[in-house]
Amino acid sequence: MREEERRAQDEELKKEKEKQRLRDQIEQKEIQEKIEAKKRLDEENKRIKDWERKFDEDQLKREEELIKKFNERNLRDQNNNDTN
Repeated sequence: MREEERRAQDEELKKEKEKQRLRDQIEQKEIQEKIEAKKRLDEENKRIKDWERKFDEDQLKREEELIKKFNERNLRDQNNNDTN
C-alpha cells in the first residue's frame, strides 16, 4: 500500500516537474519574443531617425542653394541697374 502511494506521489511529482518545465519554456519564449520585438522597434526607430536626419540635411542644402541663387540674381540685377 505504501509502495503504491509512493509511486503515485513520484508520478505526481514528475507530472508537476514536467508542467513547470513547460511553463518555464513558454515564459522563456515569451521573453525572447519581447526582446526581439523591442530590438525590431529600436532598429525601425533608428532607421526613421536616420532618414529624417538625411532629409533635413538635404532640405538644408536645397535651401542654401536657393538662397545663394537668389542672392546672386539680386547682385547681378543690382549690377545691371548700376551700369544702366
